Amino acid sequence: MQLASNWGISTAGGSAFMRAGDLGLQKVEEAGLVTKMAASSTHNGTQLRISQVAYDGVRMALTLESNREDLGTTLHERIEDITLWCNGKPFQFDGPSLITNSGGTSGSVIVYYTDLERMYSTGKGLPDQFKLTAEIQITGIKQPFKLELPVQKIPSKNLVLTPRMEKSNDFTRLVVEKLEMTPMSTMILTKTHYISSGPTTYGSEAYGYGLAMNTLGYAVLDDEGQEQQWVTGDSGGRPGTKTRTGIHQILVAPFEKTPKFITIKPYFNVTGPGGKPVYDEQGNSKRTYLPELEMKIPIGENKLK
Repeated sequence: MQLASNWGISTAGGSAFMRAGDLGLQKVEEAGLVTKMAASSTHNGTQLRISQVAYDGVRMALTLESNREDLGTTLHERIEDITLWCNGKPFQFDGPSLITNSGGTSGSVIVYYTDLERMYSTGKGLPDQFKLTAEIQITGIKQPFKLELPVQKIPSKNLVLTPRMEKSNDFTRLVVEKLEMTPMSTMILTKTHYISSGPTTYGSEAYGYGLAMNTLGYAVLDDEGQEQQWVTGDSGGRPGTKTRTGIHQILVAPFEKTPKFITIKPYFNVTGPGGKPVYDEQGNSKRTYLPELEMKIPIGENKLK
C-alpha cells in the first residue's frame, strides 16, 4: 500500500466527480475543495487506487480507480464487497448508507457513504478528521485490497437548523426534524408517524395510505420556486410501520445562494397498471402532490461560511 499526495488527476472536467452527474460533487471540485491523493493497493497485476475524496459532514464520496480496463467487465461490476473503518473502528451502517455508482469509465467507481442511521441513534456523525481504511473485494482475486488515507471535512461551517415543523392529514403526521446545508449537499431529515390505514389508492395495495408514506418523494424548492436536483446518497433512512416512526433523509444539491426559505412538497409517483411508472410529455415521472403536507421552512439571514 502506498500513499502519495498527487497522482496527476485531471481537474479540467476529466475526473470522476465531474463526470458523475452529481451537482454537489461538481461544485466542490470547481471550488477546489476536493482532496486529491493516491492510496493504492495491488494484487495479481490489478491495482486499485483512491484518487479523490470529499466529505462535508453529511456524506462522503471517494473515487476508486483500477488500472485494468481490459477484463471485459467494468470495475463497478467486479466489486463484491466494501468494508470501511474510521480510526480503526468499523463503520456501523445499514445497506443503503453505502452506495456505489459508475465513475463514468469502465475502470472507475464513486463510493458514497451517508451515516444517517448512526446520526439518528447516537446523535454523532463521523469526526471532522479521521483515518479511513477501505477493504475492497474484487471478483476473481482472493486477497482483499486494503487502502488507507486521511479524510478531512470540507473547511466550511455548515448551516444547521432544527425546525421540527410538522403537518398532518387523516393518515400520517410528517415532521421536518433537521436541515443541514453544506457546500456539497443540502440534507433534510424527516420523520413520518402512522395514524390510520385509510384508502389504498396510493402506493402498494398491501398497505394503507399511512404506510404508503414509505414511498413518498419530496420536491425541494428555493425561494424563487426552483426545484433542487437530487444528489447521490439520498436513500438513507428506515421505513415506518404502525408502531415505528419512519425516517427519511432527503439529499439535494447545494443552493447557489442561501435562500430566505425553502419549500418541501411531498408527492407520490403516479403508477399505471401493474405498478408501471407513468411519465409526462417531457419524460419525467408524473407526480401526485399532497398539498396538506407541504411546508415552507424559513432560513433567515444565516449564511454558509
